[in-house]
Amino acid sequence: MSRTSSEAARRPSATAAAPYWYGRGERPDAVAVLTLLRRYREAETAALARLGDVLGLSDGDTAAVRHLLLAARDGHDVRQRELALALGMTDASVSGLVDRLERRGYVRREPHPEDRRSLRLVVTDVVVRAAGPGGDAVMRGSTAWCARCRPTTGWSSPRCSSG
Repeated sequence: MSRTSSEAARRPSATAAAPYWYGRGERPDAVAVLTLLRRYREAETAALARLGDVLGLSDGDTAAVRHLLLAARDGHDVRQRELALALGMTDASVSGLVDRLERRGYVRREPHPEDRRSLRLVVTDVVVRAAGPGGDAVMRGSTAWCARCRPTTGWSSPRCSSG
């Protein structure tokens, strides 16, 4: 046996891939996965509704705050135009939305660190505290979702065990 063929014999085949969140030889049921994704989305929607209730925001304002929170978590600066594109709104509508959030103390316009001609949108500490560390308002919903799905499927993920 040549060295190349012996190396190939030791290497796992593509069909014997390492398990993801389920055990070796197990296969997730597509309907169960889709059901769990629907439950996760329901938990996330409920968490965002709670955040909107705490801050007294409309659904559109909550969507904007969510986008800005996620961008801040990822270290991304968001310009008003980017927010308009992300929310599928016109520049004028987003300008009014940001004005409203700014008056309520939820968002600040600051000079963009890389482009002094533009402004970035930053959520204030009021919003960060309402969302909690790491977006607790959303994570509470995710943790509840994980607790419901674990007994049904036996599946887990690092995100569930950390929440």
